[in-house]
Formats: sequence, C-alpha cells, structure tokens
Amino acid sequence: MVGSGPHLTRMMLVVIAVAASSATGQSGGDFRISRSVVAGGSGAAAAGDFGSDQTLGQADAGRLSGGAFVVKGGFWAEQTEALPPLIFADGFED
Repeated sequence: MVGSGPHLTRMMLVVIAVAASSATGQSGGDFRISRSVVAGGSGAAAAGDFGSDQTLGQADAGRLSGGAFVVKGGFWAEQTEALPPLIFADGFED
C-alpha cells in the first residue's frame, strides 16, 4: 500500500527537517543577505593594456559594508603594495 508504513514516516521526517531548517536558517537580528550570486567562469583574458583573471564558482567578489561591518567577498585576497622584507629593515646590507 502506497503512503503508509516506513516510507511515509521517512518522508514526514524529511519534510519536517527541511521546514525546520528553513525556518531557523536566517536569524540574528537585523542582518540579512539580500542577494547571492555564484559566477560560473574561469580562466584569464587580456586585451591591450587590460587583463582579467577569474575563478570557477567564485561568489560575487567585492567589498560590502554596513554600519561597523565590512565583508570582502571572493576567494582571492585583496592586492596591496608589497612590503620590504623585514630582514633588511636594519640596513645591514647598506
């Protein structure tokens, strides 16, 4: 007989688990994610003086801020100016 026994019990448990997880998944005060993007491309591209590197499956990279919080999205760390090696800071090679 369809719709009774262990199959129905398992289906009910799955439905309850999904409903419970979606009901409690977004909590924490006034915080919210208004949109989400997963880009689907990878590789490198160049034309003239311009170049672009991509990562497959990288979430939309960028800087987001609100109030006292900042999130820098993406797999790659932000590029900053390289610092000189600390080993040469005392000028022993000069």
